[in-house]
Amino acid sequence: MGRHREFCRDEAVRSATALFWRQGYEATSMSDLTRALGIGRQSLYDTFGDKRALFMECLEHYCAEVDAGVDAVLEAEGLVLANLRRLLEIAAEQAHTSDFRGCLLGNTLAELGSADPGLDALLLRKLERWFRRFERVFTRAQDNGELVSSADVTVLARALTAYLQGAALANRVWREPSAIAQTLQGAWLLVEMYAPGRGQS
Repeated sequence: MGRHREFCRDEAVRSATALFWRQGYEATSMSDLTRALGIGRQSLYDTFGDKRALFMECLEHYCAEVDAGVDAVLEAEGLVLANLRRLLEIAAEQAHTSDFRGCLLGNTLAELGSADPGLDALLLRKLERWFRRFERVFTRAQDNGELVSSADVTVLARALTAYLQGAALANRVWREPSAIAQTLQGAWLLVEMYAPGRGQS
């Protein structure tokens, strides 16, 4: 019985995540949530606490799924930067799907900012995870000779994090898949500047 309840909770979190991702936090009402989850208002409170607590759980769920997919690409066999380029290509491909909604993390940063200290701390941790991930990638690439020794891996990691989040957010206005592809191409050109033989030393 306990395993069944846990499975239902997971399904509820997935449904709520999709709803928040599509509508945003403020535009999603408790009525929207109870309808999407197929439970009553009191059951929602008993299970998750309140809308904010449910949203934070949804962010954790979303980020865990994204992290697993991203790490699988970046940690695959082969050259470090080839894997990174593949990740950027996948991001560009996703922008061409009909249901593309950007990044839930980036959307939330834009919508809520630092208005909620607890949520702000969670968003900061998730964004910092992206930055540290890219910092490790560039350090490995430098150790492998795929980046010149003078490359500042911290600066590159910050820039790439901003590129990815910015591209997903800007698409909400541009609404053109080619715009994201061009933005991510710019991110890759920045990385390529620090490849051996590209004029950097």
